[in-house]
Amino acid sequence: MIRNPEARSRGLTMTEMLVVMALSFIVVSVVLIVGNVAAREIRKINANMEVNEEISRFQLSLKQIVTRSWTGLGDIEVENTTIGMLTSVPYARKNEIYEQTPATVTFDQVRNEVVYSFHDQNNVVSTDVIAKGVLDCRFKYESVFLTYDATFSTYSEDMPVVIKNVKGAVRFY
Repeated sequence: MIRNPEARSRGLTMTEMLVVMALSFIVVSVVLIVGNVAAREIRKINANMEVNEEISRFQLSLKQIVTRSWTGLGDIEVENTTIGMLTSVPYARKNEIYEQTPATVTFDQVRNEVVYSFHDQNNVVSTDVIAKGVLDCRFKYESVFLTYDATFSTYSEDMPVVIKNVKGAVRFY
């Protein structure tokens, strides 16, 4: 066999080709594994943010509703999953006349939501979702405090499951 330097420069030998392919495979595998781990961590962070956002929304909304709407100790009824109260709504904005009407905060076990139902200015029942992804929510009335114990979870289908429990209280002023 005659070895010609010009023939050698035309390409890689079989061994060199196998080494290049092995190194390429290792580099691509490492990049894919790192990317997969990073994507998984980002999904976990997004799921935690979704649950924390709903918890914050629930706490702030409940505080605003109870402290703004409550009109007296005799005007509130608290059952296990429902708060009933009298609230004031503008009846005629020009004269600043307010009318008292019933309002409720209810845990909807079917839709996993906490819903605020109230009568608007036209005496039509309106509802507002306070929080989504609620697995369980219990209310209790103690002296001048409304306490709650709620369990939240992710509600988006593409998110990993994150479950958090929150306990708190809202003071009546």
